[in-house]
Amino acid sequence: MWLTLDQMGVLFECEPSLIPKHIEDFLKEEKLDEELVCAKFAYMSVDGETFGVGHYNLDIIISVGYRIKFHRGIHFRRWAMDVMNAPLIERYKNTKQRLRDQDQMIELLDSTIGVIRDLQKAQGKSCHATS
Repeated sequence: MWLTLDQMGVLFECEPSLIPKHIEDFLKEEKLDEELVCAKFAYMSVDGETFGVGHYNLDIIISVGYRIKFHRGIHFRRWAMDVMNAPLIERYKNTKQRLRDQDQMIELLDSTIGVIRDLQKAQGKSCHATS
């Protein structure tokens, strides 16, 4: 996902001119490689002139969302965290169920081994009694 400053302004319902300072601060603090999280995509105007428009990836969008104090920024953060956490929560639930299933299987195996040992003991006694 890549957005321009204007698109982020619409997303967060704020003035796009507020966003570059947040991006600059985040890039400094997190020491991110700007080339990985920011890109200029070429666009052609109606008169045929080509110009580059800055776009920012999801890392920057989420980071700006955490810094924007407007209602929409808060709403976006909650939505983004839900979306990102959903697969983790699902994986946790599946792992927990798999561990429960494994525990049940281990209990069954322990029980089976106990029965086999009891049978072996009983057979050993009966073999010694008949000799």
